[in-house]
Amino acid sequence: MSTFGIFLTGMAWRGGFIGWLKTLYREAESFMLVNGWIGQPFGVGSGVRQGCPLSPLLYVFAVDPFVRRLDCGALCGVPVGVAGEPPLRVIAYADDVSVFVSGAVEAQVVVSEIEQYSEASGSKINQDKSEVLWLGVEGEGFVLPDAFPVPQQSVKVLGIEFGPADYGKSNWEARLTNAEVEVKCWKGWRLSLRERVDLIKTYLIPIFLYVSTVCILPESLYTRIYSCFFQLLWGSRLNLVKRDVTYLSRRNGGLGMVNPVVFFSLVFLKQFFGNMLAERPPAWVSLFRNWFRPFLSCWESGGLVKSLRVKHGELPTYVAPSLKILRRWRVTAEDIKSLPRKLLGERIVSVVCHAPLALRDCPGHIMREGLRLINSERIPFKFRDQAWLGFHGRLFVRGNLKYLSLDDRGCPREECRGEVETMDHFLLQCPFNVEVYKRGGECSGCSFLALHVLCRVGIWSIARSPGF
Repeated sequence: MSTFGIFLTGMAWRGGFIGWLKTLYREAESFMLVNGWIGQPFGVGSGVRQGCPLSPLLYVFAVDPFVRRLDCGALCGVPVGVAGEPPLRVIAYADDVSVFVSGAVEAQVVVSEIEQYSEASGSKINQDKSEVLWLGVEGEGFVLPDAFPVPQQSVKVLGIEFGPADYGKSNWEARLTNAEVEVKCWKGWRLSLRERVDLIKTYLIPIFLYVSTVCILPESLYTRIYSCFFQLLWGSRLNLVKRDVTYLSRRNGGLGMVNPVVFFSLVFLKQFFGNMLAERPPAWVSLFRNWFRPFLSCWESGGLVKSLRVKHGELPTYVAPSLKILRRWRVTAEDIKSLPRKLLGERIVSVVCHAPLALRDCPGHIMREGLRLINSERIPFKFRDQAWLGFHGRLFVRGNLKYLSLDDRGCPREECRGEVETMDHFLLQCPFNVEVYKRGGECSGCSFLALHVLCRVGIWSIARSPGF
């Protein structure tokens, strides 16, 4: 800590702050934790403690001189194409450092800086995690020093693979492959529909959330991501109810399901276009704005994105899809700037994925009563899925199982021979079921059975009738 204290003093930090750091690290001890067993304590003589919230901040202080040396002007860097903006020489996030060189001399400068920093700090480059990628040329542009690893087709920066091809699609495909493995395990769990929606929001969405802030979801993967999400919801490839209905809120008869295409597309748009419209945008926005400026003059002034032909080969792969989404969903600059992502997503889903409840000849007041019932806490937890499926006319009766090859779709009761087991028959006409409802009402001590079941052709109601 004494060497680091000298370094902080050279950076003009005040003595009080340095004293706090010395207090926190004086006689610091750590423990080995192996399979739940805590070992004997040992002193931390060098480095920082793993898991300590102060550790990443201290590392930033330590690596800062190295980054500043590379960015001081010895490297020409890569021009960003925007007047007044300095060239891109080095990018660093904690210990993940990316350096741009444009010649053999600059590459040797980097090697020299690394050697000097290693000698002064004791740090070393992890060659197994170091990667080289040629940009803007085919093949090798110049001879690299021996200290550089062999150039590759792509490099991973903070978990995202970058390369000359459509890196966005490759990153999404990798995440989808991982998610499909998880879904294959999860979809067999015995969970209610509401629990499955919560599982999707809690565990499935985070798999894609980070990549969606960097790469827009390619349209060619829409079908695959829909399949991934809805297989987890239904437990199979069969959609029991229209997808657009599941997006409705629970109080409106849906499940509050996430539309993955709308959700992840808006994450990207809010990240990029939201920063572009900010009063004090980050430095990278100048490059982003340079690509989009020819297409957004009307949009930035409050209008909609016009229908334009964008040549994919001359622009980054995310430009054309972004403009297409802004135009298709009629998203304005004011929407991006002022509306929270959740509210904007709900508005888009309500317009693009609008699906009225498929209940014919249903009076409004009975519809409201049915919605109130299926969301009532009076329904036992294990029967809520059946109540919701019944509301949408999708109970598992033989007349509804049209996707199965059944020779007999009739009611299995002897007294109902020849009657197709539709929901109307199952809930209204089958003598056996009617008797069950009666006895259920008697056992509950009620003179009537307040049971409402919504069918595909309307609603029937055993309601408040002592003579039923």
